[in-house]
Amino acid sequence: MAATTARSVRNIAIYLPQFHPVPVNDQAWGKGFTEWDNVRRGEPQFPGHHQPRVPADFGYYDLRSPDVMASQTAAARRAGIDAFCFYYYWFDGEMPLIGPVRTFLDQRFEFGFTLCFANENWTKRWDGLDDEVILAQSYGEGFADRFWADIVPFLQHEDYLRDETGKPIVLIYRPSIIPDFEQVSMRWRELAVQDGLPGLTTIAGLGFEDPGNLTGGTDGFYEFPPLRTWAHTKIGKPGPKQHVFGQAPQSNCTVHDYRQYLLCERLADPQPDNIYPCVMPGWDNTARRRSGANIFDDSHPLLFRQWCEYATRRASETRHQLLFINAWNEWAEGAYLEPDTRYGWAHLNAFAHGVSRAATPSTGRSVDERPIAVFVHVFYLDVWQEIRTLLSQVLQRPFHLIVTTPHAAKAIETPDSPHLQHFQVIVCSNTGRDWKPFLQALKTCALAFEIGLKLHTKKSTHKDNGDIWRKLLLDGLCGSATKIERYIGALQAQPNIGLIAPDGHLIPLGEFIGSNRDTLAALLRERGFELTDRDLAQGRFVAGSMFWFQKDALAHAVGTEPAEEDFGEELGQLDGTLAHAYERLVAPLAEKTGFLCLTASQAARFGKNGFNSRTGLEALLAFFSGARNADARVTTDISFGPVRRHPLLGWIYPDFIRKRIREFYYRIQLRLTKSR
Repeated sequence: MAATTARSVRNIAIYLPQFHPVPVNDQAWGKGFTEWDNVRRGEPQFPGHHQPRVPADFGYYDLRSPDVMASQTAAARRAGIDAFCFYYYWFDGEMPLIGPVRTFLDQRFEFGFTLCFANENWTKRWDGLDDEVILAQSYGEGFADRFWADIVPFLQHEDYLRDETGKPIVLIYRPSIIPDFEQVSMRWRELAVQDGLPGLTTIAGLGFEDPGNLTGGTDGFYEFPPLRTWAHTKIGKPGPKQHVFGQAPQSNCTVHDYRQYLLCERLADPQPDNIYPCVMPGWDNTARRRSGANIFDDSHPLLFRQWCEYATRRASETRHQLLFINAWNEWAEGAYLEPDTRYGWAHLNAFAHGVSRAATPSTGRSVDERPIAVFVHVFYLDVWQEIRTLLSQVLQRPFHLIVTTPHAAKAIETPDSPHLQHFQVIVCSNTGRDWKPFLQALKTCALAFEIGLKLHTKKSTHKDNGDIWRKLLLDGLCGSATKIERYIGALQAQPNIGLIAPDGHLIPLGEFIGSNRDTLAALLRERGFELTDRDLAQGRFVAGSMFWFQKDALAHAVGTEPAEEDFGEELGQLDGTLAHAYERLVAPLAEKTGFLCLTASQAARFGKNGFNSRTGLEALLAFFSGARNADARVTTDISFGPVRRHPLLGWIYPDFIRKRIREFYYRIQLRLTKSR
C-alpha cells in the first residue's frame, strides 16, 4: 500500500441537521421538539447497555447557533475529515431542515460539504415506512426539474464536494423508489451542463439497492452500515444474537454483534472501484424505538479504529477515493463521532488514528512467506532441552526463536534446525514468571512476523502430574509437524483467529477467576474496557499459558509494560498474582478487540482445505464466547476437555461430582499422552 494512502482518500461524515426546532416537528411532536428529546429517553435493555447517550463537550446543542457548527467543523478538520454530507430533506419544494446547511454556508468555514437526498417519507416510525406520515415524498410530473432548481445553488458553491473532473457529487439514499430514476438522472445531468457544471456524479446508498444495477442512473454506491456493506453481499449478513446476557424480559430489542464488521474487513475481496466504503462507530436506535430497537453490542473505539484502517485502504482503491462515516451526529441511532460522557473524544481520535495507520507501507511480504516467531521462557533448564529437541524435530518452516531466561545466555543451547532464521536470548529475572518476560520480549521484538507461539518450561510442582500436564500442552500445540502446519494454515487462512489453545484448556473465566477479579478488572480498565458480568458468566481464558497467536490479537494486551515491582515477590503462589491476572487477560481482550479464540480442534476446521476465508459470518461469530449456539454451548476446562453440559443434569449434579468426573477424564487423557 502506498504511503500516501491516508491523505489521498477524502473522508466524508454523514450529518443529521435535525438538532433545532422546526415547525413541522412542532406540529407532529409538540412545540420545541428536537432530536435531543429522543436521545434523552433512551433506557438500557440489558446489563452494560449504554443508554441514554449523553453528549459531552458540545452539550445538547442547537444548530441555529453558528458557534456550534464552528466547533464541529474545527473538530472534524483536526481529525482528518474533509467534508460533511448533510441529509437533504426535500419534499416537492419544502425543505424543513435546510437551516443548518444555510448557516454552514453563510459562515464560510472553508470546509467541504455534499448533500444526500433523503428521499423516503418522513414518518413517526423513523424508518421510512408509510405509517404515520409527517411529510410524504411525491414524484409527480416535473419532479426532476423542480428538484434540480432547488439543489443547484448548493452544487455551485465553491466548497461543494466534486470528483476529479469537477463534477459535483450528489448522494441518493434510495434511488430505486424514484420512478424512472434512470430518466431522472439523465435529466439532472443535462440540467447540470446547462447550468455551467461539467456534469453530475450520483452515488446511491447500498443499504436498499442492488449492487449489480450500476446502469440504473447511478455512478456508484456508498456502503451503508448497519444495513449493508460490500462484504455482506459477498460473505453473507449474519442474524442477530440468539441470546443476550441479562436482557430484560419485556424487551423485544434485536441485538447484533458489532465485531462482524471487523471480521468482514479482514475477509473482504476487493470491491468494484465504484463501491465506496463506509464505517460506523456504533448503532443503537433505542432512543427512537425503545424496547423494539436494533442494537449493535460489543462496539468500542479500538474496534472502530481497526475498521477505519481497513476501510481507508479499500477506499484508496476506489474511483474517486471516498470514505464515508455513518455518522457525525446520529445521536438517537448511536452512530456519532462527537464526544459523549462515556468515551469522550475516543471515537473521533480512533478515526484519525485508523486513517493514519492506513498510510503505513506494507512489508511487501505475504503472511505465508514470513517466518513464525516462537517465544519460550526458560526457568527449568532440563525442560528447555525437551522443548529444544521438540522444536528441532517438528518445525519444518522458517522460524525465529526468542528465549527469555534468568540464567546465563550460554546455558541456553541453540536448537539444531536448518529452519531457524534468528535466535535471541534475553536474560531477565523470573519476576512475573513467564508473563512479564513474554510481554517484554513481544513489545521490543523488531522481527517481522504475524504468527507466534508462546511456550514456557512449565513444571507445576504443586501437582503430582505437572510434567505430564506440560507434555499434554506441548503435544497439543506442537506435537508433530502435521499439527503445526494445521494451526499455521488456520491462522493464515482465517485472519480473524486470534488465539489457538490446546484442547481442554480454553476454560470458563468465571469458574476459575479465583482471587484475580480486581486485578483483571484493573488491567482491562487500563486498556479501555470493563470486566462485565457477561465476561464472568461466558468468558474464557487459556489455562497453562501456552498458545498460538496472531501478533495483532495481542497488541492491546502488551499495553504499558508492567514494572517488575508490580508483580511482587515470587513465593510460588498458586493464585492471585499479576501473572495469574495476565493469564486471564489475553483471551477476553482478544475477543473484545474482534479476534476469535479457539481450541486446537476448532482451529483445525479452518485449515486451508477446510473452513477458509469464505466461511460465513454466522459461523465465525458463533465462536465468540457470548454467542448462544452449538459451538458456544461447548464449555471446556483444564480437567475435562470439551464437555456438553446437559440442560437438566447440569443442574442436578453437584459441583463436586462434576469435578470428580472431570478428574477421571483428565487422568485418561494424561495416560494416553504418556503412552505416546
